[in-house]
Amino acid sequence: MPWPDIRGPGDPTDAAAAAVLQNVQRYVAAVNGAAIICMWDTLLPGQTGHGDGRVNNHTEMALAWGEINRVFAAVPAVKFELFNEPFGYKTDDRGARAYLAEMAGIIASAGLAEARVILDGMGYADDVRALNRAGWDGAMAYHFYPNWVPSGSETSAAYAARVLQDINGLGSRVRAAAVRCNRAL
Repeated sequence: MPWPDIRGPGDPTDAAAAAVLQNVQRYVAAVNGAAIICMWDTLLPGQTGHGDGRVNNHTEMALAWGEINRVFAAVPAVKFELFNEPFGYKTDDRGARAYLAEMAGIIASAGLAEARVILDGMGYADDVRALNRAGWDGAMAYHFYPNWVPSGSETSAAYAARVLQDINGLGSRVRAAAVRCNRAL
């Protein structure tokens, strides 16, 4: 898959809003379908920012992805980043299997083609290896933040070494969303 021109965020309530989806359709059309639609979750009472890093309501999430899938069925270049930064799941192999099982349920319930789905690595999408060990053989999103390199070591070589350490051997299945600057919707 070539790099998308846009990576756009949304949450389940956006998928239920016809006006929001019409705007997303216009953005996607403007870049000839080269887009990734990425889902955040809605916040529960008392949550802020990214919430708890877990899918709060699987039914709501599956319905949202089902609607997005319906709207973009005729635009196969649009990919679906199912859930942004699943930091609320344990990052060990058991946690990765639990996360993968939840995502597989959403994929099935929403009727998504796995070839269009991108799953974020564990944590802040940095541990793609755990997702690979859990059995996911589809595309994966890898996020990188500059503060993950020790202070005073912020060189191109240090960043490259960290990225290569994290994704080595996974090849083209990894989409490094934070390494390349993406325009947001």
